[in-house]
Amino acid sequence: MPPAYRRLSESPLWTAQRRFYETSGVEAWRTGTVPHHVTNSVALAEAYARVVCAFAQDARSREPLHVVELGAGSGRFAFLFLQALARPGRPAPSIRYVMTDVALATIDFWRRHPDFRPFVQAGRLDFARFDAARDTALPLRLARREIAPLTPVERLVVIANYVFSGLPQDAFVSRGGRLYEWLVRSSPQTRRPDGVILEGRPGARATRPYDDDDFNRVLATRPSPRGVDLFPVGALRALRALSALARRDALVLVAERPDGSLGLDPATLGMGRHGAVSFPLDVSALHRWTQPHGGLALTASRRARHLAMAGLLRGRNRRGWTATRAAWRRAMARGGPDALYSRRRALATSPRPTLRALLGLLAGSGHDPRVVAETLRPLWPHLPDASAPVRGRLRDIAVGAWRNHYELGEPHDVAFDLGLLLYGVRAWDDARRLFEAALDSHGGDAATWWNLGLCHVALGNPDAALAAFRRARKLAPGLNPAGPVTVKSPPS
Repeated sequence: MPPAYRRLSESPLWTAQRRFYETSGVEAWRTGTVPHHVTNSVALAEAYARVVCAFAQDARSREPLHVVELGAGSGRFAFLFLQALARPGRPAPSIRYVMTDVALATIDFWRRHPDFRPFVQAGRLDFARFDAARDTALPLRLARREIAPLTPVERLVVIANYVFSGLPQDAFVSRGGRLYEWLVRSSPQTRRPDGVILEGRPGARATRPYDDDDFNRVLATRPSPRGVDLFPVGALRALRALSALARRDALVLVAERPDGSLGLDPATLGMGRHGAVSFPLDVSALHRWTQPHGGLALTASRRARHLAMAGLLRGRNRRGWTATRAAWRRAMARGGPDALYSRRRALATSPRPTLRALLGLLAGSGHDPRVVAETLRPLWPHLPDASAPVRGRLRDIAVGAWRNHYELGEPHDVAFDLGLLLYGVRAWDDARRLFEAALDSHGGDAATWWNLGLCHVALGNPDAALAAFRRARKLAPGLNPAGPVTVKSPPS
């Protein structure tokens, strides 16, 4: 018997989604099955850190500000955000960061990760299992307390990067000026959500489809419909639950794929498949839910191409969140993180980017390890003739990028690439340390050993150089290049 048609939010798809994250754990990000760098960049972490510090300034509270990241996944964004808060010269408000996920194995991975140990010891980091689609309380593991409607905090910040688009949504279709539910059934029945195929048809007329008057109001005030539209009921339920955890003010920071939730193809509903699934998110619906209750919507100054960002402010702040709004405007100036990502994409397809363009991208990225590694190949031809000041800038960028590196065990060896850049700018000792770090994180490789040997030659360490060359030739007997090896051999 074929499965029944039902609301999209009631589809078995969402059970498969939760199961995927619970069983995959960190492997979902380590293997690249779930893409995540667009929302795990230094630029985004810096932008959020500026806004959160301004929100703390507006709050003027003696109580620590709790910053809760929904679906923290790999943990890379949390690390970069905490690093950004600790930048020299930045005001250091009393902030406690809470990483959440549905998978206990993922939370255990974070708790064991050495990069988080200093923040835990300083009392600035905690962990909680939280299902944004279901839960209404945050049980803090280290503080051994629960943030709940009956035991709220004074002020709360919620960070939702590519989370709301993976929560349950409903679909509606307009016909003859009237709104109808768009019902779906899924096939085949699969344990992987990205293997599901949706079939849809119109259902009953939607007059008051929800038991929450706010939800019905938001649905009724949506932009003019164009075919099948999505309604982010899961995101709104999560916002309703989270808003009850703050006695006074709450700030929600959202980063998502650009909105395409109106006039969707009925056969796919815009579903993205990446191990899990995601749907376009109507961010304007979140704004419409926020504003009637004394809230304020923070919007970007231009239409996003790759990363849509929004802020939601709710609470009792009578000063109007002056510092928060100013920090948001600065963070979004000239397109913010979305514009920077667009520049990355453009340079990636450019056959011969200029040194000036590459340096501009690196300066804007804020010492992002991924961005620096991506620019190594186009930078390499420029290095032999680079001036001493340019070499010094590139050395500082590479060293700063390594401080921002978060080890996840991915195949790409960032330490090797950063070591190559440091070698190319004649920072021999810094390059040596990075090649040694590459050996620690990715094991013995002929290219890494050879480049390490060249660093020892430049540093005047002949015995260490000879030992490194021997290790390289043992792994690759025919290896004898005139200079550094720029491509690692595949693991044996």
